[in-house]
Amino acid sequence: MIKKHSGNWKNRAISRIIPGMFFFISALFLSFSAKGQSYFYLENQIAQENGDSVSLLSFLTLNADGSASLRTVSKGYSPPEQLLTDSIFTIDKISNDFKYLVPFYDSLHPDGNTNYKLRFIFKKEEDSSGIFYEPFKTEYADKNEKWIEAKTISEEEKTYASLVQQKMFVRRFFLTSDEFYIYLFGERTRALNVARKEKIFLLVVANTNDEIIGASAKKDFDDINGTITTLSANLGMKLIATRINGINFNKKNVDNALINLKKAKPTKDDIVIFYYSGHGFRYDNDTSPYPRMQLKESFSQKELDHNNLSLEEVYNQILKLGARVSIVLADCCNDKINAQRPIGRGILTGRGVGYNTTSQSLNMDNCNALFFSKEPVKIIASSAQVNQLASGNPTLGGFFTYFFNSFLKKSLYTYEKNDSWFRLLLDAQEKTRWQATSALCGDARCVQLTKMDVIPLK
Repeated sequence: MIKKHSGNWKNRAISRIIPGMFFFISALFLSFSAKGQSYFYLENQIAQENGDSVSLLSFLTLNADGSASLRTVSKGYSPPEQLLTDSIFTIDKISNDFKYLVPFYDSLHPDGNTNYKLRFIFKKEEDSSGIFYEPFKTEYADKNEKWIEAKTISEEEKTYASLVQQKMFVRRFFLTSDEFYIYLFGERTRALNVARKEKIFLLVVANTNDEIIGASAKKDFDDINGTITTLSANLGMKLIATRINGINFNKKNVDNALINLKKAKPTKDDIVIFYYSGHGFRYDNDTSPYPRMQLKESFSQKELDHNNLSLEEVYNQILKLGARVSIVLADCCNDKINAQRPIGRGILTGRGVGYNTTSQSLNMDNCNALFFSKEPVKIIASSAQVNQLASGNPTLGGFFTYFFNSFLKKSLYTYEKNDSWFRLLLDAQEKTRWQATSALCGDARCVQLTKMDVIPLK
């Protein structure tokens, strides 16, 4: 049985930016680029009852995970930064062409009544880079809560390169002590290009040939494998990876990989990561809160009985290796056999979203806290709790994997302070819960709450 601290779901806001700077290394590093974010400057006029109009100047930052932050200036007054999130549903609940942002604290239910007075509507576009969204119009609510289109005076997409040349423009929305201002104009930490003695052991398993979830599992497989492979190269660490997918996906290969992992004898300084994407299920008499992984492309009872593996069993095996960091993750259903994985909607993201994952952009403060802490790290997490389904779609992959991977890369490759596995997983948990409500589980919206146990709990 697991000896742990538990982190169960609760409504919580996306973590605010926490003040703090990287340790200075005596050189400006302005080439760092946050491709994981899109920036928009909007100037709108809102009509007043007396016939006058008020100008609103807005600086909107759209993140890769569908969240956003807004700074608005009106009549010389700048209210505190407002956290926003993808509405999930399209503006007319029918067309997929338009989506909008809502304040995070009003997002308890995607199509419920909210008290926000301003919404930014985005239109879906597509080019060779894929699907993305661009600002289309801004609306505000009158006293009768009727949505009225604001007059657009100016609309401009900003880039990192343009912002670093526009210090006075940035000063209209940010203080010189704000993290974003420091990120643009301050000194940066340069990752040291020194090979490390620690090793990363990675075991990635995905049912990529499955007719139902194969495309989604492949996206998960590529995302996790890509992130860890890139991180090991950035750190100069030896990566010992076993990748099981396609025609090699079966229980025998997973069992052998676990045996070989034990034979490799990871040290107390090493990192061991196990990741699974595929079908999951549980028997009626299962006592573990974590699912079983289906390791054969068959739903027959006889085949399943001999071709499954408990996620908690894998976790216990890996803990015995005694590595500094032990992480076991699964993106799969945790319900009865033959339960169908629900398909949810995509998210509101900008053009070319992705992070600059070079060694020079690595946030070593966060990286050291996550992967090289003095206290051993032990994590097991499943995308769904008991009797719940795990949602996703072919474009994003599993929602839990997409958001976990997004928050991990955001921690590793941006200026924001996010140096806690527990907080990172809570953020991924909340975004997964929110996005899952865009899918139907039967006749109702899906409820998907990540189950996780994290040590240390901080």
